[in-house]
Amino acid sequence: MTYGALGVVLGSVLHREVEGMFAMVMISVIDVLLQNPLWNSAADSPLIRWLPTYGATQAATAAAFSSRPTPACLALELLWFTAAALLSLLTFHHRTRTARPEPAQVH
Repeated sequence: MTYGALGVVLGSVLHREVEGMFAMVMISVIDVLLQNPLWNSAADSPLIRWLPTYGATQAATAAAFSSRPTPACLALELLWFTAAALLSLLTFHHRTRTARPEPAQVH
């Protein structure tokens, strides 16, 4: 859902569909690739924790391989989703608003 909201932002800002699709695919691939410990030896760095899907990935991994709850990871993902959704609503509103004609004044 976070990437869906980010897609609305990119769709509102970028002018052609191909640009938006390419940007979303590349952002999601880079995000997941940086979190992969087999590819990236610094996958535990503090900067990785600020990526859009870090919270969801950690919560899903913990749910699959442990029995401990991960409310902090879920809260981080909820924060990312809320920020992305708010940004997408503001961007969509700004790019799609129409100029309304002034009402005729009757004397």
